[in-house]
Amino acid sequence: MSEPLDIDGHDDAPPAEKRGWTFDEAIQFVRGLETRLKDCCGCHFALGGSVLHSGESAKDLDIIVYPHWKPHNGGWDTTDVRLAISALLGYPLKSCTDKTSSAARGEPVYRDAKSVAWVRIKTGKHAGQRIDFFFLS
Repeated sequence: MSEPLDIDGHDDAPPAEKRGWTFDEAIQFVRGLETRLKDCCGCHFALGGSVLHSGESAKDLDIIVYPHWKPHNGGWDTTDVRLAISALLGYPLKSCTDKTSSAARGEPVYRDAKSVAWVRIKTGKHAGQRIDFFFLS
């Protein structure tokens, strides 16, 4: 888990060119998360949002994170998986309760059982693009 997840694929798009996510890129990325983290974190990763329904998104990539197994007490603490995702990406995840989040900018706050965290990619072909992680319990 020491190597960052390869979100840049193998094409030679210039880093300054802002691009969205395609379905094929998203599937590759989600499979990379699943392969590296499902056993150690006890969770699965699923694709959602515009990339799933339209085949692309210029805005963001929505990834749903849900437990594969839960401890006997029924709870699922997402702290470890959030830290593992941050380590793979090389960037910290920001919670929607952070002052820099969409909630602080007046955007909708989710009022159900999920928690949401996000990261903005800083380098490579997805520089400037956002990934939203929806943690289900």
